[in-house]
Amino acid sequence: MRIDRRLFLKSTAAAVATLSLPLPAAAGTPVKLGKLATLTAGQPVSSKLSDGTPVVVLKLGAPCDGGVGPDRDVVGFVPVCTHLGCVVSWTGGRFVCPCHASQFDAALGGQCYQGPATAALPRLRLRVEGEDIVSVGVDGVTWNQPTTEPA
Repeated sequence: MRIDRRLFLKSTAAAVATLSLPLPAAAGTPVKLGKLATLTAGQPVSSKLSDGTPVVVLKLGAPCDGGVGPDRDVVGFVPVCTHLGCVVSWTGGRFVCPCHASQFDAALGGQCYQGPATAALPRLRLRVEGEDIVSVGVDGVTWNQPTTEPA
């Protein structure tokens, strides 16, 4: 296959533009979000990343895939609906969007199981350092932000 000069330049320009997009500050900046001992099962704790992105840390009370802490049940999310960017709330053991009723399962990585949203909530990459819960990045599409890849 022969590529002409015009196609090559367009492709190169598109690749450079894509690679130069800024990643969210949260992508690589560790941020302390709270103390492990202060979490109560089923009670989300709100915080913010270094770039101002709102986040929620939640102790589920049962181990889950990707959960951190001694019980492997602490998870974190950006509580912004992936449909149109409304802020979701923790209601009845799930995240619910007040705008169009999308619902997200925290135990399944923030997966959407009802509503017009088709993508999971952006999930925080968490680790525990002593008693601190620390976010080291975000996986998934944050509303109006580029995707960051898992570590």
